[in-house]
Amino acid sequence: MTIKLVGAIIVVGASSILGFALAAPFAQRPRVLRALQAGLERLETEIDYGLVPLPAALRRSARGLAFPASRLLETAADELETGDGLTAGEAWTRSLEHWDRESSWNAEDREILGEIGGWLGSSDRENQKRHLRHVLDRLKYQEALARDEQSRGERLFKYLGVLGGLALAIILL
Repeated sequence: MTIKLVGAIIVVGASSILGFALAAPFAQRPRVLRALQAGLERLETEIDYGLVPLPAALRRSARGLAFPASRLLETAADELETGDGLTAGEAWTRSLEHWDRESSWNAEDREILGEIGGWLGSSDRENQKRHLRHVLDRLKYQEALARDEQSRGERLFKYLGVLGGLALAIILL
């Protein structure tokens, strides 16, 4: 009997861990979107008041941000500084492609972030600020959707993990 009880506890524990692991990406996406917003708000301030080259503005904007938002901005700055003759838009696109696999953002988030490459560094300060504001508004909307998705999906996978493990343990007993 004690072996069955220990086995049931192991099954419930393992399925609970699996449920919590499957729920983790739901919690990560809103955090990443919030960090991206903070970085882009800093970039807007740097563009407006900093009067520094774009790579320096990108690096300053990346300070203190969570991964992958910080690495996205830093990689774009690195791409600009390589001397390959890339435009700011091309550097941004390369950086976005590089960190796309490492991030939790979805295709729509990627599309919104991809828009930045079309005008970054290629228009005047006011136009860049206007575009950044537009992107920030869209990212805020995406964050709200991600928080809704988080509350539903995270709870679902956690409950499924625990209750599925309990059901399996009952069946095996």
